[in-house]
Amino acid sequence: AKYPALRQSVCADGRIHGMLLYHGASTGRWSATIVQIHNLYRSVLSDPDNAIVASRTRDLEWIRTLYEGVDPMKVFASCVRGMLIADDGKELVFPDYSGIEARGNAWLWNETWKLAAYREGRDLYVETYARAFNVAPSAVTKKQRQLGKVLELAMGYEGGVGAFIKMATANKIDLADIVNAPLPDAIRVEAAENHQYADTQGRLYDLPEDVWKAAEGLKLMWRKAHPKIVRGWLALKTAAHLAVENPGTVYKVADGKIMFKVADGFLILRLPSGRKIRYYEPKVAGGTLYHTGVDTKTRMWGKTSTYGGKLCENVIQGLSRDLLVDAMLAFDDAGRNIVFHVHDEPVLEEADLPADEVERIMCAVPKWAAGFPLAIEQHHGTRYRK
Repeated sequence: AKYPALRQSVCADGRIHGMLLYHGASTGRWSATIVQIHNLYRSVLSDPDNAIVASRTRDLEWIRTLYEGVDPMKVFASCVRGMLIADDGKELVFPDYSGIEARGNAWLWNETWKLAAYREGRDLYVETYARAFNVAPSAVTKKQRQLGKVLELAMGYEGGVGAFIKMATANKIDLADIVNAPLPDAIRVEAAENHQYADTQGRLYDLPEDVWKAAEGLKLMWRKAHPKIVRGWLALKTAAHLAVENPGTVYKVADGKIMFKVADGFLILRLPSGRKIRYYEPKVAGGTLYHTGVDTKTRMWGKTSTYGGKLCENVIQGLSRDLLVDAMLAFDDAGRNIVFHVHDEPVLEEADLPADEVERIMCAVPKWAAGFPLAIEQHHGTRYRK
């Protein structure tokens, strides 16, 4: 479906325009318009450029021969990003902020061991597993590193069993393997108690009991390894509730990096950059914070709720957006041509853009983000890819 959408979007000059909607998300991030540029299929192939050439033959058997065991539809889907190409004599340069949300979470709450690992360039998936299970990083196996990756991606915003299972499935983790995770006895007891409570709440997700308990235990291990981030979720929730209950009073968290205040019918969340996120018609009822907005599940406008982890996600995505904007303005000041951007990744079209210039611009930390451990991964080519 992406191919006809791309074709129909091409303007008279042979290019696509208006792909992004400014401030399309409540956090200030752009959203996509015509071709859902933020939502293109992530290639399952190591050589999508060759797949594009092969697809032009219109020979299905040849595709099956080249990519044995891969669904041909996934081969064709893996070519979609490559439809976005640079003009003659130029290439696309698309540096990506490396793990910016996890870095932002550690920076916001000063999770010192994690900040040190980032600054020293250590493998955070290995470090996460090692920290959670109190083992030496050198002893972490490939399977354990993959488990550390899933924990890192799923847990940062108060995720639980559901978030873990979703991320584990996406990363092709065998759920049977997690049952054998070396959880301490105290964690197993706590996970069993939580299973009983979750059963009364209907939150077992049709999982076998041993799988649910293992996933819950892994969640508890991650949280034990990240005490400052866990306390941060509660601090955000508490400050937001107090602000709603005491309109006009400012409540600060994270050493003043974040502030809450209710004014003119909005709960206002001030980001470290000074930019603000607003929540309309805030109300606290039964210990839960509600506001009027777009429900993330139904996509309908109406009453919705939020919590500490969700507020943390809003903060981190908002400050990540602000870091990207600073870099985009710097590229613009340098006369560089940004043609689009995807989440935390600007895409430039240039004949010659030195890698050291890209790194210097993107890793320049603004005053409001002092100490933020920024890092990038650089990519370039005539076709866009991921």
